Amino acid sequence: MRDRLPIDAAVHFGAQLPTLIRGVYYEGWDPHPTPVKFDRQEYLNRFCYETSLAEENAEKAVRAVTGALFLHMPPEQLGHVFNALPHGLRSLITPAV
Repeated sequence: MRDRLPIDAAVHFGAQLPTLIRGVYYEGWDPHPTPVKFDRQEYLNRFCYETSLAEENAEKAVRAVTGALFLHMPPEQLGHVFNALPHGLRSLITPAV
């Protein structure tokens, strides 16, 4: 998600994360080509690659990660971040209600 957000939204979101998670979030990040343009399927493919998950588990895992964020971060903050994403990607990462 970080690489798909505009730089200011990615940094603002990262600042809200707990210290340990923030380190993982920023590890290896090069903000110069941000935001990287990719669609829903490309996002899932990249998620699978970076997490070593099988493709059939990707969408469920993405929703679980996002659900955990909703438990630990203010919904207004997440709403601001998610609104900066394209609709197709936003519908993937927003937990089912």
